[in-house]
Order: sequence, then C-alpha cells, then structure tokens
Amino acid sequence: RIPKNIVKPRKIKQQQLVCTQNIKEGQGLDASFLLCLKPKGRLKFKSGALLSIVPPEDQRERLYSLGKSKENAMLIYIICNLTYLIFGVVSNWLYQLNINNELSAGLVKNKNFHLPKRAKQVIMLATGTGVGPFLGMLQQSKQQVCLYWGGRNQKQFSPYREHLERAQQEGSLSTLKLALFLYL
Repeated sequence: RIPKNIVKPRKIKQQQLVCTQNIKEGQGLDASFLLCLKPKGRLKFKSGALLSIVPPEDQRERLYSLGKSKENAMLIYIICNLTYLIFGVVSNWLYQLNINNELSAGLVKNKNFHLPKRAKQVIMLATGTGVGPFLGMLQQSKQQVCLYWGGRNQKQFSPYREHLERAQQEGSLSTLKLALFLYL
C-alpha cells in the first residue's frame, strides 16, 4: 500500500531505451551530466516531452524533461542536488549508466512546452537542467533563437557546449548568453 502523500505512478507504456552517451563533468557541488538515450525500435516524441522513471525502491515516479536530437535520441541534463551535494535515487542510477546499458521508462507528452510555430524569433531562458529540452528544440528550430543559460560555473556548461556550438554553426542559435552564479 502506497502512503497518501506519495503520488502513484501513471500507467504508461514502458519503452526500452539504450544509453548511447553519458558525458560526466565535475564532482560534488559541480557534478552534472548529459545523458543520451536511444529508443529501441520506433518511438515518436518531441522536445519538451517528459521521461517517466519509477524505481523499484520506492515506486514514486520521477520525470525528466527531454530534448530530441536529430538522431531521435533523448537528451537529458542532470545536475547534483545543491542542498545535499548528491544526486537523487534515479539521477544517481542514471549517472551510473554506461554505453549500451538498457533501461525501461515511459513517455509523457507535454502539450504546453514546445517551440511556437509562428514566431520569427524565440528567447529561451534556462537555468541548469532546464536546457535539456532546448537542446532538442534548437535542432528543430527554423526561428532565430537567443538562449540565456544560468549555472554555477563553466564546468556545468561543458557537457552540452558541443550541442550549442553546433547549433550556432548551423544557424539555429543566433545568440548564446551565459549567466554564472557566484557563491561567497
């Protein structure tokens, strides 16, 4: 029996995914990683969708915002929990994934988070992990996009620098502005 304060996981069709890339950066307070997961078989999804993972330890659903790459891979960016200097249960498990490891997860559509179709220019604001869906949206964008990203330091920017530099070269990212936080 699940206690009242814990939300039951949704009944979602589970998909098999394969880890194709796990770019890890930093340790402790600066720990972060960019994970690329490729669906086994055909799977339609859009950047901004949510990946639902339910660990067997506590049966509580965890949701991760996805970016979609041109290769139909799921991009997830995860940062260490600042309060406890650790990853959560599922984030820690994802951090440990190696290339070709498989996992089972559900896909949740997110109808309210996508690129506007008629806008000529788009401004994206992301702090830390919020950049994940934008990495995919940039690959689909036909608009001029300005991305403002905020994080603790340059190390947190490293895992997806390559994705954003490629978006600038391809012309889908017209402006990139970094806002780095200072802790005294």
